[in-house]
Amino acid sequence: MLTPHPTPSIDAPSFDDLLRECAREPIHVPGSIQPYGLLIVLDPETWTVHAASANAAAHLGLSDPHAPLVGQPLDALLGAAGSATVRALAVQRQGDDVVSAGVKANGETFEVALHVSDGLVVLEMLPEAAFPEDGPEGEGQETLHVYYAFERMQVAAHERALCARLAEEVHTLTGFDRVMVYRFDEDWNGEVVAERRRSGVPESFAGLHFPASDIPEQARALYVRNRTRLIADARYAPVPIGPATHPDGRPLDLSLSVLRSVSPVHLEYLANMGVRASMSISIVREGVLWGLIACHHRTPRAVAYRTRAACALLAQVFGMLLDRHQAAESEKARAARRTRLARLVDGMLRTDGVMDGLGRNVPDLLALTASAGAALVAGSEVTLVGETPPEADVRALAEWVGERYEDGVYATDTLERAYPPAESFRATGSGLLAIALTRRRGHAVLWFRPEQPKTVYWAGEPGKAVAASGDGAASLRPRTSFEAWKTVVGGRSHPWRPEEHETARDLRTTVLDLVYERVEETRRLNDLLRHTNQTLETRNRELLDFAHVASHDLREPVRKLRTFAALLLKEHAGLLPPEALDYLERMDRASGRLLQIIGDLLEFSRVVTHGRPLAYVDLGAAVASAVEDLDLIAHEAGATIEASGPWPTVEGDPAQLTQLVRLLIENALKFRHPSRAPHVRVRATRGAPGGVRLVVQDNGIGIETRHAERIFRPFERLHTKEAYAGTGMGLSIGRRIVERHGGTIEARGTPGEGATFEVWLPQLPPDPDREPDAAAATAGPTRPHWLR
Repeated sequence: MLTPHPTPSIDAPSFDDLLRECAREPIHVPGSIQPYGLLIVLDPETWTVHAASANAAAHLGLSDPHAPLVGQPLDALLGAAGSATVRALAVQRQGDDVVSAGVKANGETFEVALHVSDGLVVLEMLPEAAFPEDGPEGEGQETLHVYYAFERMQVAAHERALCARLAEEVHTLTGFDRVMVYRFDEDWNGEVVAERRRSGVPESFAGLHFPASDIPEQARALYVRNRTRLIADARYAPVPIGPATHPDGRPLDLSLSVLRSVSPVHLEYLANMGVRASMSISIVREGVLWGLIACHHRTPRAVAYRTRAACALLAQVFGMLLDRHQAAESEKARAARRTRLARLVDGMLRTDGVMDGLGRNVPDLLALTASAGAALVAGSEVTLVGETPPEADVRALAEWVGERYEDGVYATDTLERAYPPAESFRATGSGLLAIALTRRRGHAVLWFRPEQPKTVYWAGEPGKAVAASGDGAASLRPRTSFEAWKTVVGGRSHPWRPEEHETARDLRTTVLDLVYERVEETRRLNDLLRHTNQTLETRNRELLDFAHVASHDLREPVRKLRTFAALLLKEHAGLLPPEALDYLERMDRASGRLLQIIGDLLEFSRVVTHGRPLAYVDLGAAVASAVEDLDLIAHEAGATIEASGPWPTVEGDPAQLTQLVRLLIENALKFRHPSRAPHVRVRATRGAPGGVRLVVQDNGIGIETRHAERIFRPFERLHTKEAYAGTGMGLSIGRRIVERHGGTIEARGTPGEGATFEVWLPQLPPDPDREPDAAAATAGPTRPHWLR
């Protein structure tokens, strides 16, 4: 019967309380044993009996089956030969080892198992008559069976096939009706992953799940210490041990006992399943209980120690082969992840930003952790790829998970358990794997997995574990039905595998290393640039100093040449032939041009070498001063200059800013259109991006766009000196001034229509100590009568 069952139909707190009570049951100190053997506790100093099971005398064939054995020497019970065998076993034993041998006493052959508990020797003796005389393999064939079983198991193609082979081998070795391989999940629920049944056993438990309450915590701990557990007959009557205490008064610890009596709840559980005999063999990997080999039989069945030992060895072989399978699969997956990681790193190396590099390779980013979606969080910037929760939810989640990293990694397949808001986006984000990319919050990669509703078939209704006793009180009782019971589990994604944690951690380490390398590279480059800049500044200053000195020193001899040429022309023109007069006139013009060039060079060098310290400057005052300087030139050209405020405050050299405006206006007047009067407009924009925008616009001959950068180069001319006089240094000096002020200058225009020059300068807040007059700041400079 398959019945939907979303939640157990019991009161959860009461159920939890009962589970805790069950977990406290002292199953390791029952004070009794199963009756198919006997138990004797010995003092290792005197080899006398400290305690014995009530059936010991009868099993040993003593004349008085009720004779007290406490205080008796071991020799009196087993004879000298049997006693010597037991003492030799005690010498062989180490730690929690259980050692075994065959012993004859009073004509009966026993299988003896020996271990030490709290300093006492615990001797358990099982009559060989209790075991089947001819098992499936025959007596003494267990070792050979394990050898061939290993050969057969190691060729299993995958984990499921290996589990099936293990069930087959143990079934053959023990002859039980049913043998199951039972694996625990992370919540200690069990699943039957393989089953081998004898013909005639109708129902199958393969694929069914068993709740964690079936095997409580203290039982799992015993399974780790004592790897085999046999119940020869679940309907047995317990045999008491007398006394059942240690000499110091503590209960006798039988954790390693073969015959230890079983919890009545577990015996009722087996009876409800129709099981008369059972055996469990632990599968322990790296000290953790991975699962069990569970054997069931419908009639009583005892198993010899050598067979149990062979089964325990098969469990160890299984664990070793399982490790090999998983290691091979992990290495294959790890190689694929290494390839993807290498491609991601290559992408990061090819971009300036780490996040940009990750975001450009979405397939590898998602495949790296087998995720459906990812989020790249870099401060306030969030990039979503694949199937993810909404951006607002991702931002809140990134803030929350930023406080919960362990070693820079956080992972869960049930996010809403730890983070309740995740319930709203469980369809895309039930599973979360996150890494922090920096040591400060706000830079992370988050991978998401969607909810994977899982249908679980239980062996019986898992909640049917509470029953009412005669007085009406609730008690924990095993369920009576093991028919398949279906539940649907939600709010969970596929779990993150350890290899995926490792891969995420590798990516984080790689990114941190890459960031560190880039920081170091940036630091080295900055140091190199700083040194280079210092060297260039020194060389530049030396060149400017040289230009200044050279220009200054050249002016005097050139001036003398021009003076003497002028004197010859003035006082001796009549004495010179026409050819000589032409030479003198050319000399005069050339020396005049040379003086102009030297002056411009001197001016170019003075921008840096003789500039004043930068201070608060009213830009309007600089414009007014420049317009006033050009009063005569503008008047002669019939020009109109329009200078409209308001004028912001900038940081600058007042003289150089005036010179800059003058150069730009003068340039507009020089390159005027031949068919119209010059019109120059000067204005400034306050608070524009990047600072102050100063614009000088004219209606002159204009420029072609391809020459917009060329005109700022020293001595560059677009026209002949006959058409437009000058050295080609004016705009170069202007750019030099702008650059000294931390700004930029650009030119654009249309041939025949005019040109526009835009200057960007840093803007400063007004200086409270020298606030300019408000009226002057808005009215602009005083203008001559021809300005409008």
